[in-house]
Amino acid sequence: MSDLSMVFEGAAGQGVQTITRMLLPVLKNCGHHVFACTEFMSRIRGGSNTTEIRLTEKPRQAYVRRIDVLFALSTKAHEHLDRRIEADTLVFAESEQCALSANGKCIETPVKALALEAGSPVFSNTVVAGMVLGLLAIPPEELDALLHDRFQEKGEEVVLKNIAAARLGFDWGRKCPAAGSIKLPRIESGGFAAELLMDGTSALGIGAIAAGCNFISSYPMSPSTGLLTFLAEKSDAFGVVVDQAEDEIAA
Repeated sequence: MSDLSMVFEGAAGQGVQTITRMLLPVLKNCGHHVFACTEFMSRIRGGSNTTEIRLTEKPRQAYVRRIDVLFALSTKAHEHLDRRIEADTLVFAESEQCALSANGKCIETPVKALALEAGSPVFSNTVVAGMVLGLLAIPPEELDALLHDRFQEKGEEVVLKNIAAARLGFDWGRKCPAAGSIKLPRIESGGFAAELLMDGTSALGIGAIAAGCNFISSYPMSPSTGLLTFLAEKSDAFGVVVDQAEDEIAA
């Protein structure tokens, strides 16, 4: 296989972007070409949001409609993605969601149970990240290091619980019968490891600063909130005045 498309679906607040942020650096550091994109619903809560990670043999900068692997974290997944789910799509979902599946090969996936075993439902996205690495037979140690860096400010207990959640997901993924059917694209030899992994928000922020931006007034709303936050974080270093207004009209 030269192209693998993985999609993560969930309601706003379920952490599908967090799953992507965990997996992308791990997959990139393993030598794979990665591209990701995010779809937002135009609402604060509810609906169905998705992120897609595309692993390719050659560099690619676009998403594909085809879904090879789908993690469905809400009951809206099949309704929202029906036209993208094909007969050979592997759908990982809780048992009640599998009952809604009309297309694809649905595999009962105990994300909630494993998250509770790790200590809390908030670990669901960490469990899913571990599952993906298990399914792809990618060692979890690099994810362990990423989790340590990301959560160390919250204390050692939080770090260890996240690592435990990832390992529970990883062990499930390795034992899942579907693990052997997911083929990773061939890793291209060459200097890929030296390339930057950058999200679009950071690229926009860097471009705005380079172009001389010194003022932004905005009311938070995805996906523009990320740009507002980026410029606020860099405001002292680059002399940018940032105003978070009370509504869109004020901004």
